[in-house]
Amino acid sequence: MHATAGPPPTPSADALTRALAQAVEPRRVLTRPIERIAYASDASFYRLIPQAVILAKSVEEIRGIFQVSRAHRVPMTFRAAGTSLSGQAITDGVLVEVARHWRRVRVEDDGRKVRVQPGAIGGHVNRALRAYRAKMGPDPASINACMMGGILSNNSSGMCCGVAQNAYHTLESLTFVLPSGTTIDTAHPDADEMLREREPHLAQGLLDLKREIEANPRLAERIRAKYMMKNTTGYSLNAFLDFERPVDIFRNLLIGSEGTLAFIAEAVLNTVPDLPVKHTGLLLFPSIHAACGAIANLRGADAKALELMDRASLRSVQDQPGIPPAIQGLPPDAAGLLVEFQAADEKDRATLERVAREASGGLQLLEPARFTHDAAEQALLWKIRQGLYPSVGAARKRGTTVI
Repeated sequence: MHATAGPPPTPSADALTRALAQAVEPRRVLTRPIERIAYASDASFYRLIPQAVILAKSVEEIRGIFQVSRAHRVPMTFRAAGTSLSGQAITDGVLVEVARHWRRVRVEDDGRKVRVQPGAIGGHVNRALRAYRAKMGPDPASINACMMGGILSNNSSGMCCGVAQNAYHTLESLTFVLPSGTTIDTAHPDADEMLREREPHLAQGLLDLKREIEANPRLAERIRAKYMMKNTTGYSLNAFLDFERPVDIFRNLLIGSEGTLAFIAEAVLNTVPDLPVKHTGLLLFPSIHAACGAIANLRGADAKALELMDRASLRSVQDQPGIPPAIQGLPPDAAGLLVEFQAADEKDRATLERVAREASGGLQLLEPARFTHDAAEQALLWKIRQGLYPSVGAARKRGTTVI
């Protein structure tokens, strides 16, 4: 009895494989069933089996894969770490893996900038910046696993950066590759002229959209308001209001576009200070409404991190080693706020203590606020927040998904 993983390849599949093998070294074109199934899932609950997986190495190869995709009318999707929870890193077309051959990280301008490729892990970027007392603005909970391609394409913000220091607002420049093969480094002095000359319809279309948005004050106001908040999804329409030149609009439109507009081959980010003095606490409230009501006061006191956790989230981690015992006995409607105050200099530590004490003094808490300077205790508190997703996933009912 002979078992197979699926139907034999069709002539069109063979033709696709041959075409891809001309654009990329054949051994980096993966088409065996076991290889395709290995890339059929990411961190989401979706599953799509690609027709081929390409381990691309260069911009020239990306151009060639784009050509094959257009000629065979097969969609292509880029994948870095595959840590997204929304299924952006899978496809039933051609999957282009840009993790293993795109890992370069280069610190520039004495730590004020960092140049990265899409396969660089976010935590590795921050490690390279540590000696300069700097870090990336985006700080997603999965920073030690996710890669720059996803951080940029999803406009990551994270636990401490809010909106002001997300990928969009800390971007300096990037190099993109369009499906046509046009490749532009937006830092080049003639980048805008290049885009207008090589892609006139794209450049003009961007300007037309900009004029349309600006001609509608209500729409423009709504866009500005939406993109001042976290968790606004979709294309970064604020780029049409923030920039004038087509190349600058398109540069920032790529941030958050989930790989649908172009391939980001390289990016330069402006870094932010890594404030070493930290004062951290987990504040427990009788309800999520009470916790939310405290945010404005704490933010006004210049808290650098404010992370909300509902009772279900806290319940998922309450039995883990080292978790504060008070979490186990919380009432069913309780909620927590992970709060952190930060400063640049050790002499400011006493000031942080005073500010935290005053800011939390009048809050409706289940127990007195307790903040800590101890690095091990701080790491444990942040572990609660960073591990919420897998903890909630482990506690879900059988046959259900987290999202």
